[in-house]
Amino acid sequence: MSRFSEFSYLIIIASTVATGSVLLALLPGISRVLVAMARDKKIPSLFMTIHPKQNSAYVADIFVGFIVVVGILNFDVLSAVKLSAIFILIYYSITNLCVIRLEKSKRIFPIYISAYGLFLCVILGIFLVIYF
Repeated sequence: MSRFSEFSYLIIIASTVATGSVLLALLPGISRVLVAMARDKKIPSLFMTIHPKQNSAYVADIFVGFIVVVGILNFDVLSAVKLSAIFILIYYSITNLCVIRLEKSKRIFPIYISAYGLFLCVILGIFLVIYF
């Protein structure tokens, strides 16, 4: 029995299912980004290989899966969460910066909302690096 709660096993099961569902949702998206980058000639063209029958980016999927497995085997949970949080903040910082650089006629919201989002991402990133 756990020293925390008699229902600790439920937390473990729920967190495992949640992590698995997020992983399954993100992996195809990341592999599609690799396909797009390969089509733009930013990375090797091998990544834009699409399976003729299944219509999937199987080379990019296998590569992303390999990177995930290597990360799981080499990082402890806390380091993996920190690294993930930093990359998410970088992603959203780039997104906010791109919206700031959009022409005024193409923006949906005022520029100060994106500037505020960029500011918060940078501040959160700094605190994440300093305090964790």
